[in-house]
Amino acid sequence: MSSSAWWVQGGAEHCQFCGRGYDRQVESRCFHCDRRICPFCVIIVRDTWRTVCPECRDREVRPPTSENRGAANIEVEEEEE
Repeated sequence: MSSSAWWVQGGAEHCQFCGRGYDRQVESRCFHCDRRICPFCVIIVRDTWRTVCPECRDREVRPPTSENRGAANIEVEEEEE
């Protein structure tokens, strides 16, 4: 009997980020790019409970801090008259 969990015992799927094998039943998808993520690489954003991949984690909007003084991270397009 193996000491590792059933979902990492050489499953048919391979993570695009770390290359580990895992079982398809435990894969997650990135909210932004919809790529597959293994349970080792998935990042769960606690404020929104979104699952994101290592490459897209910086795309999440940061909550207001004293550094940005609550300014929104949104670009506003001005209308031309």
